[in-house]
Amino acid sequence: MSYGLVSGWDEDLYGEARVNLPLPFAGDVKLKGLSNVTLSKASELLWRASDASRLAHVSAALDLSEESENTVLPLLSTRDAAAKQDKESAGKVEVATTTKAVSDSAPLGSSRSCARAGLLAMPFAGADGRCQIRLVRLVQSREGDAEEDSTERDSRIPVGEELLEAQVHSGLSSSSSAPLGAPPMLRPSSADSKVLLDEYLKLAKHCFGTDGADDFELLRALFDCRGKREVLHKLSAWLARVNRRTVASHLQKSAAMGRTMRLLSGETCANPRGTEAAFHHLTANSPRQALRALQGTGAGPYFDRLAAVLAACGGSAVPGREQRRWLRKQVEEWRRQRVPELMGPDLWRLYSLLAGDMEVACDALDWRTAFGIFLWYGQSDEEACMDVGTCEHALERVVQSFLSAMVKQVSSSRIRPVPAYALEGEQRMSRDESEHRFAAGQEEPMSLQFRAIQWAGCLDADCDMSHFDYMTHSKNPQDVALSWHFVVVLLALLGQDGTAHEGGHAFQRLTQQYSQLLEQQGKDEWAVYVAHFVSDHRARAAMVRRLLISQAKACQWDFGGEVQPCWQSLPLAWLWHARALACEQVHDWCGALACWQHCGGEEARAVTIACGYLLGPALLGHASSPYKRGAVEAIQLAPMNPAARWLHRSLEDLSAPMSSNDVLWADVGRESLRVLRYWAQEGCARFEPETLVRLHWRCERLRRGMLGLPS
Repeated sequence: MSYGLVSGWDEDLYGEARVNLPLPFAGDVKLKGLSNVTLSKASELLWRASDASRLAHVSAALDLSEESENTVLPLLSTRDAAAKQDKESAGKVEVATTTKAVSDSAPLGSSRSCARAGLLAMPFAGADGRCQIRLVRLVQSREGDAEEDSTERDSRIPVGEELLEAQVHSGLSSSSSAPLGAPPMLRPSSADSKVLLDEYLKLAKHCFGTDGADDFELLRALFDCRGKREVLHKLSAWLARVNRRTVASHLQKSAAMGRTMRLLSGETCANPRGTEAAFHHLTANSPRQALRALQGTGAGPYFDRLAAVLAACGGSAVPGREQRRWLRKQVEEWRRQRVPELMGPDLWRLYSLLAGDMEVACDALDWRTAFGIFLWYGQSDEEACMDVGTCEHALERVVQSFLSAMVKQVSSSRIRPVPAYALEGEQRMSRDESEHRFAAGQEEPMSLQFRAIQWAGCLDADCDMSHFDYMTHSKNPQDVALSWHFVVVLLALLGQDGTAHEGGHAFQRLTQQYSQLLEQQGKDEWAVYVAHFVSDHRARAAMVRRLLISQAKACQWDFGGEVQPCWQSLPLAWLWHARALACEQVHDWCGALACWQHCGGEEARAVTIACGYLLGPALLGHASSPYKRGAVEAIQLAPMNPAARWLHRSLEDLSAPMSSNDVLWADVGRESLRVLRYWAQEGCARFEPETLVRLHWRCERLRRGMLGLPS
């Protein structure tokens, strides 16, 4: 047995061309003018490691026995196996420590390191004068392990298969007005919206994570309500919940950083940034946590007064806080007296927030905490008088005020209502690149959640489903599952108001993209189900037929069994038709004949398959003739085997349509059936040669004509 080896010579290690030397050496080494001792200990160890990668062990050392305990995990034979292993195993591992002195190692030859198959052997002299060899595994990495893991997570696109099952179980009905030859169309507005939404809320976190679950919780808060006032209360509760999670995460990171800084500086006093924590708690509408944060600062002289003001002027989703009007006048008076310079920025920011000054929103953590400031603290008394307690246009005014404030923000502001990936990308991009990122004929994308809030605030405005495409939550154009499911639930909640959007261009394009994603991810049966949402009956029929044919070929579905629940609306003949075409593509003519017989109305195709592809081989497989010169007087056929008897029964089943038609396929089928009947009756049958030759010629003509081949 021979093994490849890359030795440590200059032209091999540092040059472009690497020379593989076979072991054991016979005479090839002499061609290079080198001897066996020229190989370094690192080269020999590297050869041992390469060989051991297939045996799952590495020889411990060159000068030690094979029973040594100094082993290293080998690199697997697959190309990406090293990247899948634990990163700790990719570190340096000391394989051997030789007992020879450095002076005795001169005859060993070169001491340069050598690399092979992701392993690096590095010989070096230790501080005690002993020669050591380290074996290092090389793992390819572009920008660090963390970014590589993030890339792997991003490459796994969620498809939401469990949510599709929830749609089927929720009783999503189809339209009964589909034309003949097309599958019925599924309409989101026909579903029971409450049942569908409850199922989605149970499964959304498992399918799309926490952010995806928040999206569907927001749908329930905005569109599963009886009036505008209830919408404001539920939206306030949703914002408070998600903002508290954001604030808690931020304060936890800040506290850890603060502890580190205090340990380095030797300080033992309390955290002086308690007012900042109180501000962030107020952006989550949590006055109790804000009071606790203020109390933790050391209970300064301002605490009693601020606590009373905070308790009286906390956030409210419904406009009309009388206390805020008086506090606003007090803040204006303080500003004229230049009190902010005495208070300090953090304390003044708290009073400004409680008084309804929206300029402090730029200090929020993200767009949701900033929007909470506008919702809970930014509604004036004049706006409350306009609604007279109904809150009919309160949400619309909050959205407009928020958008007006965002116009003044710079492109790098963290409170812009953009998706998370847009903010993360700007942290890695320069200022010039970020300014021109969305300059190619399109606006900067907005967050999916803010789009929903914006639409709920002005429902009568001209909005379409393109506002919820993939760019609202992901930078991957294929990541459309969340957008599609979000739109389906939204249309179901809108009811009759959403029927106009079901056939719109935006939802139809999103449906086709989602069906293609399911097909690419191997969820073929669900791709067929999603294709039922296409509004155009011709396009819907074409998509369903194409998916059935391609996936019948790939998966070999057992269409003779029970129909899948998501295909209840499909005729059984469609499934047999797809299986028949799939069998034809792989030249499975017996399977194609059986499937065409189940389709109904495809007798011509079945007879063509039977006579054009199966009858000829069946006759030739049973024919026998004497080994004599000259013309053959007769062709004798042996008794039918099981395959021939099955072909005979198949044509007998097709005898009724063949007898009622006077076309080529029926005529050839009747002639073939007469031959098979005589053969089955006689057992060992004798035929005139011209009879079988003529039949074979007619079958060939039928095959070419019916299957579109030139005659």
